[in-house]
Amino acid sequence: MSAVQILKKIKKRTFTAVQMVKYFLLASKAAHTETNCITEVLMETALARAKQLDQHYADTNELIGPLHGLPISIKECIQLEHTYSTWGYASWIHSKPRDKTAHIVDIMLAAGAIPIVKTNVPQTLLTPETSNLIYGICTSPWNKSRTPGGSSGGEAALIASGGSPLGIGTDIGGSVRIPAHFSGIFALKPTYGRYSLGLLGHTDHGNRTISAVFGPMGRATEDIELFMKVAQEYQERVDRAMPPLVWNEQITSSSGPLKIGYVVNYDFFEVSGSCQRAVMEAVDALRRRGHEVTLFEVPRLSDAISYYFELLTADENHNILSYLHQEYLDPSLAKTVGLMKINRRLQRFALGLLSLIGYTRFAKTNSSLSTNKTVLSVWKYTHAMGQDVLALVAGTFLYNVINFPAGIVPVTTVKQEDIRPRTERDLWDKAANRIDANSQGLPVGVQIIARPFREEMVVRVMKEIEQALPFNDILPIRRRLLNFQ
Repeated sequence: MSAVQILKKIKKRTFTAVQMVKYFLLASKAAHTETNCITEVLMETALARAKQLDQHYADTNELIGPLHGLPISIKECIQLEHTYSTWGYASWIHSKPRDKTAHIVDIMLAAGAIPIVKTNVPQTLLTPETSNLIYGICTSPWNKSRTPGGSSGGEAALIASGGSPLGIGTDIGGSVRIPAHFSGIFALKPTYGRYSLGLLGHTDHGNRTISAVFGPMGRATEDIELFMKVAQEYQERVDRAMPPLVWNEQITSSSGPLKIGYVVNYDFFEVSGSCQRAVMEAVDALRRRGHEVTLFEVPRLSDAISYYFELLTADENHNILSYLHQEYLDPSLAKTVGLMKINRRLQRFALGLLSLIGYTRFAKTNSSLSTNKTVLSVWKYTHAMGQDVLALVAGTFLYNVINFPAGIVPVTTVKQEDIRPRTERDLWDKAANRIDANSQGLPVGVQIIARPFREEMVVRVMKEIEQALPFNDILPIRRRLLNFQ
């Protein structure tokens, strides 16, 4: 049941807010048992708030707001008063609970939502998997040997498992989109500057070249749209400095023909067979609906890798290294942090060594850059995770660099015929072959991109693809407890 459907049933008094909170607390517990997706359970405050909302509705016959009684989940790094935000840093394990709440959470509270849990993150928030030494490893609900992605991996695992109808993640390079793609759910990264980001929470306070944004994550496009609409309508209550924009429902409900470009491959790395098929299935679906869909090639995407990491680590990793000083490192970060600490002469040597041992494309991507920050970050996003994530991340973080809104729609699952061993030119290809092996059944999504401040267009196309290719109808997620359909 989608968040929109839940809210309709609460309004009709089919269910109460208390019933919904109890259900999702139980469902989230079951999800956590399988995936280790939760960091904190907010049972007492959630039930107390649900009782207040039910009493208000009974007394006044009016809802608090458009999200009245809806349970939601929140990524661990996002500030919420009286809860913990360690961002996966073991050295922050003894930090006090937060005394403030992020603007986006205040907006959701004002609209009537009820936070029930906070969810797992990777150490530093900068890796596309979810693992840290405080809460442990979060696994995919589809396959425990796989990752749900990162850095909003806890949110993705929880929502895909049916433990939350709607969640709030953050995205600085794909951190809501990668987990959504890995986990078979929906997500959207908005344009930086459209929504208030006050007290959102991110590791690198000193770097504003690329800023994190919040991103809704859910089980249906209508839930993503609801979240974005509420955030737009309510944000003046918490941040009057934001531009007075409105959510344009004429765009999201329009059915006129569009001109759409599609990308099926990269200039520096061959996309997996399942991802190529997913794109073409979406293309065919859009063409059947009367849209003009044309092949588009992203020029010099490999250069964007260098630019992104140069911007992201503009302080030469000083903040990250200071946070990691004298603390144990998660295994996925150990090599990366070790490389961050070496001097520039050794960094150039490392670049040459990477080329010699088979990381030719790593070296080529970074050959024009003299500092360590890009070389090491590229290593981090590929080798340290033991999977081919660089190609994936390049296709997501590009839209953080140029500040375009981007959404993810699940389309299909990997089929055996998609798994085609590629010629092993270097270690990237070897890693890709290892990852593709036994990947059948895992979810595959497509990314929808529009120009800045055109989130409505992203949502419109997401809706059309979801309607044409209803992924939730084939979800193999095991259902537990009660069925509220």
